[in-house]
Amino acid sequence: MGEGGMIDSIASRVFKENNHFADIRYVENRFETVTITNGELDQTTASEKGIFIRRLQNGLWYNTIINDLDKGKTVVTSHKAVTSKIRGDVNVVMSEPVRGRFILSDLDEDGLVEDKISFMRSIESILHDIADLKSYTIGYSNFNHRKRIVNNAGTDVYEQSLKPEFSVNLIVKVGNKNYTLEDGVGITGSFTKSFREKILGMCNNLVTRSHELKKAKLLRKKRGTVIVSPPVVGILLHEAIGHLAEADFVISGSPLGELIGKKVTGDSVTVVDTPTSKFVDGAAGSIAVDDEGTMVSDAVIIDRGTVKHLMSDKQTAYKLNIPLTGNGRTESYSSMPQVRMRNTIMYPGNVKLEEIIEETDDGYMIDVPMDGEADSNGFFQFTVGTIKHIIHGSIEEIGLPGSITGSIFDFLKNISYISSDFSYGIGSGWCIKAGDAVKVDGGGPYIRTEVNIG
Repeated sequence: MGEGGMIDSIASRVFKENNHFADIRYVENRFETVTITNGELDQTTASEKGIFIRRLQNGLWYNTIINDLDKGKTVVTSHKAVTSKIRGDVNVVMSEPVRGRFILSDLDEDGLVEDKISFMRSIESILHDIADLKSYTIGYSNFNHRKRIVNNAGTDVYEQSLKPEFSVNLIVKVGNKNYTLEDGVGITGSFTKSFREKILGMCNNLVTRSHELKKAKLLRKKRGTVIVSPPVVGILLHEAIGHLAEADFVISGSPLGELIGKKVTGDSVTVVDTPTSKFVDGAAGSIAVDDEGTMVSDAVIIDRGTVKHLMSDKQTAYKLNIPLTGNGRTESYSSMPQVRMRNTIMYPGNVKLEEIIEETDDGYMIDVPMDGEADSNGFFQFTVGTIKHIIHGSIEEIGLPGSITGSIFDFLKNISYISSDFSYGIGSGWCIKAGDAVKVDGGGPYIRTEVNIG
């Protein structure tokens, strides 16, 4: 019996039981990775597939995980079941049934073929132009994902996607000190010409940054005007606004819940968590249905300056009596869906970046987010790879990598310009919540605001 027949067989029995709600989720993942570290090639492949069954009875979840599907021929002989009860006042929104097949992109059935490795070797030749390069790692991976979800309300959906990503990490010596330069790109799609061009652009930018390091200065700490790039906008929205807008965090005390309906920034600012790739193609967090089988929709977190909506799954939408947005996500068959982001963005404005720079008398261009965090009140601290000093409308000084800190609410309140440029910029990583990782993305325009620079 194949997986399709197995799911149908399980459904025929589970859906006959006296369940308030029940769903069955089949997931098949394949991870293929190749890295080149200082010339040495390493290639790995990993896969998983299994079934997650959950039943809601009398306010309790009963969950069963079936794995080792390749080893068995029937439901009875193939599964190793783990059953648990998640206690609490549990109920769910019963949404309209969804049926259909959603193909976000073709899968990479051939895996990591030689032309991709050859492309990575061509990147090596670009990096060898960097003087005083101490070490480098080039990474490429494919995440092939298939899922089928059925429930007792009539939903029966299939979705598949391919999410490749490419990253470069460099250690460059300047004087007697080593500096780390890193960047990455990730998309929903395939290894197309446009994806290769994005990778080449990223690598050429890394080379430029390595040259700029040789004349970079240590900038003094201050609070100042900054022009923040789309990747930095993306990571700040994800960490400092997005998590606060997840409905389960609001139930746990996130301050954003108390701000719904209140003005927090200017009319020009709109922040949305979207399941689609708005404005430009390829956002890495794109999905057609969430992992509860819900047809997805935009969660408009801030609408023209006012906090409007939260991101929700079936359980939190019921508990808070809010719209169901289709943010119930997990990439693994062995995990319960949680409220998770997809692509968290700020809408673009109508001013060119060049005009914003020209209108800045004394400020800093901030780009290349590296690492950092935000707390439950929206205070953030992030390391950034590029800081450039703008004086009288032109870039005059290059700063060493540094940090930005502040409150996300002050950051939003002090926005004075929003560019018409737009891009995604955080699709090369994963977001981890309670040990469960999902692909996300984020981005936006260039914006001018104020932060603490260090």
